[in-house]
Amino acid sequence: MESFENISISGDQNLDNIIKSSAESRGYRLQAKADPADLSETDNNRIFTDLAVDFNDLKSAAENDGVNIVLNSGYRDSIDQTDIFMDRLRSVYRFRTGQGFTTEGAASRADIINEVLENTAPPGYSKHHTGLALDLNCANSTANTAFVNRICFSWLSENDYLYV
Repeated sequence: MESFENISISGDQNLDNIIKSSAESRGYRLQAKADPADLSETDNNRIFTDLAVDFNDLKSAAENDGVNIVLNSGYRDSIDQTDIFMDRLRSVYRFRTGQGFTTEGAASRADIINEVLENTAPPGYSKHHTGLALDLNCANSTANTAFVNRICFSWLSENDYLYV
């Protein structure tokens, strides 16, 4: 099993320590990495094999009701999660400060780090590493509509699927 304890997030040890500390204070915990042998391909994503069966059942049930749910993301390794986390950190930093990103600047902005942590786990802390997390969406939905305002979310809620 891959150890995430010493994973580099930004390439700067000080910023990494701040991110990890902030993440853990928000309740994030280091995750286990899925064994590739336990993952199956579904909707162009790899997810835990037993979950793939359940997801396909859910997708079929939704389709029977005229709702087209797609799997946007399943298993992610630490490299992919690093890219996602750092892209969002750089983007929020530039938006909030109007300046180019620096690790020193980011390390001094706990508010920005916490804003990113509201929706994005740092590598090592993402449940996507387990192969048990799914990011769902509606097929053909517009990017401007929040998922909670889409037909897929309504269908999932009305049919007692837990949204976490």
